[in-house]
Amino acid sequence: MDSKRSSWNRKVFLPEDVQRIIKYYTIEKDNLNQIKKKLNLRSIKPIRRILVENNIKIKKNGYHRIINCEDCNIEVESFTFRRKLCPDCYRKRRLKEHRIWNKNNPEKEKLYGYRNYEKNKEKRKEYNKNHRHQINLTMRIRLHQRWINEPSYRIASLLQTRLGDALRRYTKTGKIMSSSKYKIDYKAVIEHLMKTLPKDFNQRKYHIDHKICLASFNLINQDGSTNLEEVRKAFEPENHQWLLAEDNLRKGSLFNGVRIRKKNLNFSSKTKIYILL
Repeated sequence: MDSKRSSWNRKVFLPEDVQRIIKYYTIEKDNLNQIKKKLNLRSIKPIRRILVENNIKIKKNGYHRIINCEDCNIEVESFTFRRKLCPDCYRKRRLKEHRIWNKNNPEKEKLYGYRNYEKNKEKRKEYNKNHRHQINLTMRIRLHQRWINEPSYRIASLLQTRLGDALRRYTKTGKIMSSSKYKIDYKAVIEHLMKTLPKDFNQRKYHIDHKICLASFNLINQDGSTNLEEVRKAFEPENHQWLLAEDNLRKGSLFNGVRIRKKNLNFSSKTKIYILL
């Protein structure tokens, strides 16, 4: 056996030996390791060299087979021995594992992110500058898809817009702090609204209505500052409900059969000053 190995591992192969290697690989579809065992070689390097010299394309790792994906059960080509997933499922599983690792190792994840940011800071700036239009377009498409497919994201966006409009309309300063400092729990409001989510929610027939209208709350103190307690009460989860758009517009600032109107209340925006009479 040693003499056979020494003969096969020499640098020059006989023509019939080259033909055998090509036959094993192209016709019988053997991988490089299988050919090495058949020919009793010590390594696959001479086999790889012969195939390259004869202009035969070598597949990744010299290994090829058809497998059924463990997650989606689709037949795919595999060029490695260990992989048992299709590319999409493999990418999703790796992403899930990466997120779990980040959650369990927040300090390391923060350190690695900071190092990567500092290392590629100039490249990021140059890329963002040269591809600003493409980045903005991608973000708009992504947010639009979330708006359509994720009701919780749409509800959160509507609530944030409603809060900003209410504070601009009924206070002098407008929204000058984050929602958490106004003691508004968006998560609780979303959970409350998701329990009674209409089936035809995507048809945009409904508005998020305040059972007790915002005009009935005294959102401004005597000294002109914002009354945080009244803001919290106005945006409590129990004060929200789904209402048809037509009914909500008809209701307006109606409270207990009386329509409330704010007189001589000034509020400002970025460009104009409005006066409600």
